[in-house]
Amino acid sequence: MNSGKTIDRLDEQLQAFAEEHPGSYGLLRHSANAFDACTIPVWNARGWESVKQSEIGPLLHGSDVERLAALLRLLHPHGIRRVEFAAGKDMLEIVPLIARAAA
Repeated sequence: MNSGKTIDRLDEQLQAFAEEHPGSYGLLRHSANAFDACTIPVWNARGWESVKQSEIGPLLHGSDVERLAALLRLLHPHGIRRVEFAAGKDMLEIVPLIARAAA
């Protein structure tokens, strides 16, 4: 999967997760190299204009721990609370963790 398609798929997964599991937190599972080529211009071209180099740098060039942490920080506002690597070449999915507590 190329970098643009990876971000498009992430967007699709985030939208489907929000529609199918409102009020839930999610876990993003993805191939270890899924976001390797997703540079700032690629993110920006896909509607993520607020993404900063400080957020993407660790995702592109960091250790496994730094890459997971960078993606978690980026997706936290979308209800994603865990990120993990998964087996599979083109793996990218979001699954529910728990429902959010009522306010």
